[in-house]
Amino acid sequence: MDKRMNRAVVTCLAVLMALTGGVSLPVSAEIFKCDIDGKMVFQQMPCKQGIQEVLDKTEGVDGLHGSWFKRPEMLRSSVRCNDVACTCGDKNVEYNEDEAINLLNAMSGLISGWKSHRYAMSNYRKHSSKGKRYSGTVDSVKGAACRIAIYQKIVKEDYALVSETIIAAHELNSSGLKAIKETCKKPDEMGWTNSQEAKDYVLCKDKNRKANNLAVKMNRKTRGLYNMLMQDTAKLRAPRKAY
Repeated sequence: MDKRMNRAVVTCLAVLMALTGGVSLPVSAEIFKCDIDGKMVFQQMPCKQGIQEVLDKTEGVDGLHGSWFKRPEMLRSSVRCNDVACTCGDKNVEYNEDEAINLLNAMSGLISGWKSHRYAMSNYRKHSSKGKRYSGTVDSVKGAACRIAIYQKIVKEDYALVSETIIAAHELNSSGLKAIKETCKKPDEMGWTNSQEAKDYVLCKDKNRKANNLAVKMNRKTRGLYNMLMQDTAKLRAPRKAY
């Protein structure tokens, strides 16, 4: 089943749950803040007059803080995805065949993307305050905004399912490695002896060497993915630094 079909199945399940009372889906993921001559109005439709600011309606994604999923300033293009990549403006992010790597790349990209956007906006405002406009500065802000939008979409769609898969794989491989290590009972003896227990232990280790090496390799991989997931999850659960 390809990525597009996977997402279609998840979407259908979500809609079915909503219709049966399982969950409540929001009508819109955005709220529009309209500043009309100093009077603030909040609504689900774009502002017909005044100064508009788009706010995120949700509090976050599966425990991740909502500030990471707000619309970045100067985002002028929409995100479009197919089976191999997501594009926004002239920015293109290709999917990794490994969904775990794909999610982790998106999470770290979301964090670094906001840092790049903050730096680009700082330069833009500095130049604007001096009455200067450089196309390169504007392009930097727009490019950073597009990358943020792409990573936001990937994290929103994949975090819940893929993070659970990473955690489950880590726990399974850890318990599997532990079980293999406990298969061979090391005798409670000092040094090497010719006891039957010592001989049995050596034979058991030799017999299970391949299984142990494979379990160690798999555990090392899943532990690395798990640690990266926990590290970036902790960052995304905290509010994003405002600017």
